[in-house]
Amino acid sequence: MKKFLKNYWFILCMLTGIVAGCLVGAFAPSFGSKIEFLGTLFINMMFCVVVPMVFCSIASAIANMKSVKRAGKIMGVTIATFLVTAAIAGVLMYIVCRIFPLVDGHYTIVEGEVGEALGFGDMIVNFFTKPDFAELLSRRAILPLIVAAVLYPNSKTAGAAHVNYQPLFVVVSVLMAVSVIVLYFTTDEPKLAAAEKEYEAEHPEQQLVEEEPDGSEELPKEVKRSLVMLLNSIALWYIGYNGVTTWWTTYVGRVMGQGLGGASTCLLVATGGAIVSYIPVGQLASKIGRKKTIQGGVILLAACFASAYFLTTHYQSINAVMFVVFALVGLAWAAINVNSLPMVVEMCKGSDIGKFTGYYYTFSMAAQVVTPILAGTLLKHISYSMLFPYAAFFVACSFVTMCFVRHGDCKVEAKAGLAAFEDMDAD
Repeated sequence: MKKFLKNYWFILCMLTGIVAGCLVGAFAPSFGSKIEFLGTLFINMMFCVVVPMVFCSIASAIANMKSVKRAGKIMGVTIATFLVTAAIAGVLMYIVCRIFPLVDGHYTIVEGEVGEALGFGDMIVNFFTKPDFAELLSRRAILPLIVAAVLYPNSKTAGAAHVNYQPLFVVVSVLMAVSVIVLYFTTDEPKLAAAEKEYEAEHPEQQLVEEEPDGSEELPKEVKRSLVMLLNSIALWYIGYNGVTTWWTTYVGRVMGQGLGGASTCLLVATGGAIVSYIPVGQLASKIGRKKTIQGGVILLAACFASAYFLTTHYQSINAVMFVVFALVGLAWAAINVNSLPMVVEMCKGSDIGKFTGYYYTFSMAAQVVTPILAGTLLKHISYSMLFPYAAFFVACSFVTMCFVRHGDCKVEAKAGLAAFEDMDAD
């Protein structure tokens, strides 16, 4: 009995909810309208999960297959299953409508314009494909989504000695060149610099720089300490994160025995998770502060790396849970990256933004140079399973150093007690 409940508890809960909803609708419709939002929330959440779950699970399964013929066979069985089940549903619907007519008595057909019926070829095209990739991301296009997932070329890279990424690099290079051109013609840097100087002149109280007796400007010691700890934090979380992104594809082959396809999909999911999180985490930082947002991202990133260690050492195939973990990795990385550079430049004057940006990239790039060597040495001489503990350790260390950062935040902290009257006395 326990095994049955363990396997089918969700279905039983769903059926119980359906029955309860029917009873509430029949005997207490006014109360049912008040809690209608709960059912709508559940249905919408299910719809949000269905599309990525179907694509990721099927793409992952295909990626783990080393035989292209087997993937084609599965695709054929999948299409046949959909055709048979659709035919059965159509026959049952016809029989039910004949036994229980939808319309009784007399009715009048209102004259109107009727569209031209689709031919057999058009129906086949609409049934299995969509004209645009964006249209696949809908619950109304589940079968075309499955076809796209099966055709996803992960299995072609499994066991491949070399994958030609030259077309990808060419496309990325062109996009970068176009971005630079757009930036050049749309950004008036002298005008922005003048506006920044004007703002600094109007708000001298916001400047952290102190003027020395000889006329030079210097950061106070406590601000320097915050800057140093922040730059160390940046180096530490880059060492952890880039250690994973550098060695992940090798790790998957050595520890899990999987090909490049599944590993690439995980990194793609992480990138997607970061992209959709950039704007929300920026808005969150404006509410709770950059430092707290970064620390939350650091905690989540370390937890995800610890979870990935457990999943990859206990399972021999990439599953849907791993995709969720990598999506959260993207979210955590977005929370960290969106706010770290602004915290650095917040500690300087507008004229020094370039110099402080250089500090940021010096520490981040140095970490990205060091971590492949450091992590590779560790993995080679100890074990490849040490990758995620290595990453989690350095990310956790960055949380410690972030605790000593006291400046660069965007959130003004409220004063408590007698300290709240200091500004009033100054006035």
